Amino acid sequence: MANFLDRLWRKDKEEGVDQALEYGAALSFKCCQVEDNLMRLFFACDSRSTANDAELFQYMQQVSLLHRDEKHAVQDEVSLLKVYLRLIQNVTDEEVYIEFEELIDNKGLEVPALLLFPLVINAIQYGYNRMAERPVKIKVKTLGESLQLEVSNRANHRLTSQEHTETIDLLKARLTYFYPEGYSLICNSNSATFKATLLIKL
Repeated sequence: MANFLDRLWRKDKEEGVDQALEYGAALSFKCCQVEDNLMRLFFACDSRSTANDAELFQYMQQVSLLHRDEKHAVQDEVSLLKVYLRLIQNVTDEEVYIEFEELIDNKGLEVPALLLFPLVINAIQYGYNRMAERPVKIKVKTLGESLQLEVSNRANHRLTSQEHTETIDLLKARLTYFYPEGYSLICNSNSATFKATLLIKL
């Protein structure tokens, strides 16, 4: 996997790099469509309810109908993301603290399906999120024809870097595949906080 991901970021145009980029983009989508951390938590949770089961099945049905090259309204993406986060909170034995803010004034913008998920998944899976005073903070907003996503979490000191994960590497492939010159992804971290800011010109 490491060698495969290394190929994605070479600046030269060696034969096969474009195809590797496409494969990376497809894999990023598939990892969000069938999110293994959610599945592990769901089946390990002894306290989940029938309502939780029904919501997960409905969610899985929705995302199974999405295609990796399909775009949908930003508002639809945000709605799916909220369901995902609610499922995470409902099937985790310990409390998961999340703050979500949305400022979407351009209802006509569209985004590739599940493109906003990786930064959130990365924060849930690799950051600390069990303290009420240090929740995962998620902010989605539109800026004219652009979309901005900010995700921050308490830093995980067991990781060398929360930026250099497979989830983020594959996201970069998908972003480059759709918006080769039209996005920026900035990750900042210190001893207390990891923050990722994604800006896409749609």
